[in-house]
Amino acid sequence: MTDSDVSLLLSTIEIALRQSRTSLKDLKLLPIDKGISLLSLKLHLFLSYLHNLALLILVKVHGESISEGKYAFIVERLVELRVILEKGIQPIEAKLKYQIDKIFGNLYKHEFSEKHKIENTENGLLYKPNPMDLLPVDSTSDRSDLVKKGIYHPPRISSALPSESVEQRLPLNHTLRDFIASEISSAPVPGPSIGSNIVFYGKRLHAASADEQRDLQQKRKYEEENFVRLPSKKYKRKGQNVFGGEDWRILDNELYYPDFSPDESLVSKSREEIENEDTAIVKRFGVDFNKKKKALAKKIKLKAKKHKILGKTKG
Repeated sequence: MTDSDVSLLLSTIEIALRQSRTSLKDLKLLPIDKGISLLSLKLHLFLSYLHNLALLILVKVHGESISEGKYAFIVERLVELRVILEKGIQPIEAKLKYQIDKIFGNLYKHEFSEKHKIENTENGLLYKPNPMDLLPVDSTSDRSDLVKKGIYHPPRISSALPSESVEQRLPLNHTLRDFIASEISSAPVPGPSIGSNIVFYGKRLHAASADEQRDLQQKRKYEEENFVRLPSKKYKRKGQNVFGGEDWRILDNELYYPDFSPDESLVSKSREEIENEDTAIVKRFGVDFNKKKKALAKKIKLKAKKHKILGKTKG
């Protein structure tokens, strides 16, 4: 450290001491009898620490040794004060922080009440709830701006559901949706013949269920896109040729109803005829047809005999 630095440091210290001396003259002593003794002790320790620190600087300026001799106690005193502040005062102050803040809070309230001339009385009505705080703070314009931004703010008193758009509503029933689509659509609707769907669906209103219609649409779409025809199952293809729950051969099948033919076949003899409601109905409604068929059979036999006789005569 040069001489100029030392002179600058000494002049700075001298100026600081003069300013502190003038401030001490103007300072009024505050009554600390009813104050917090811990804080006053803390201030005294800080002041003592500053005194010893200033003394240490003065000894350093004079070039005296502080490790040995009569000035060695300064360092020991500084260490002692530092330990008391860090290990003693600081933990105690942390434990008493709530009480200290409460005391200062009451002091600030007292000063505020004196300034505004408000009597600080312990009246229970001062702590009653304010119903006006339940009202929304935002004005109508602010709330409309929030609605435009898409931000939902529920009311404070009663809860409410957010306003939902038409797209967010639940879809209609699939049955009603299919009915509306079929009524509005102008495309031709293929329908089965009367009685052709009794075997598989009975007295159902629609020829196919929703799942079957969806499968048919997927199949048709695949066939149109790939230009191929998917094979159909045998039992389904066979069922398409059924009419009214019975086979078309019901009108001319001697395997099941031998009474329709003049001569019983061997197959009909080997089978047992089962009399049920269906056969009874068919017999009742097929009497006229049976008569005509017998007449035609006789004519065929007569023609066959004539051909045989003519063949023999020619031979």
